Amino acid sequence: MERAMTKQELIAESESIHKELINMFKKVPAKEWGKQNVVEKRMFSDVVLHLGIWQQIACSAMIETLAGQRPDIIYDEDGLNRVNYIITQFSVGWSSKEVQQFFISNHETLVRLVGMINDEVFESNPRLGLWFEATGVNHPRRHLKKIEDYLQTQKPASPKRTAKKKNNQKS
Repeated sequence: MERAMTKQELIAESESIHKELINMFKKVPAKEWGKQNVVEKRMFSDVVLHLGIWQQIACSAMIETLAGQRPDIIYDEDGLNRVNYIITQFSVGWSSKEVQQFFISNHETLVRLVGMINDEVFESNPRLGLWFEATGVNHPRRHLKKIEDYLQTQKPASPKRTAKKKNNQKS
């Protein structure tokens, strides 16, 4: 069985992932933020919100990246920071193959990070805890699997299959 990560290792791992995400997010032109379709937005918000750790890492990475590019996304009309809300406003996650691959190739690390930090997220952020409770989200590993399954359906060879399904539904 794999040894549990120490607090210091967890922090180092988080910081490393945070930096890597910032570098990837920076490659997406500002005008592309927010252009994805509803399903993609929903899936990316699942990646971030349903995994606890990403509420901390991906959000801060995106905010850091976007601060100078799209302040309209970061702040609402009253100038308040809307961290939870902005995730569903733009969806860099599935617009970049590089980002998709990052989530998949770091799957094992994510499982360990999520396992260690989940309780801490709930304790340190009661509002997020309530959101998780209200939506019934309490199984981070299940969501990692769900994300992988989703990515498997997004292969380039799938348009013909999708077209077939539509025809079947009509009949």
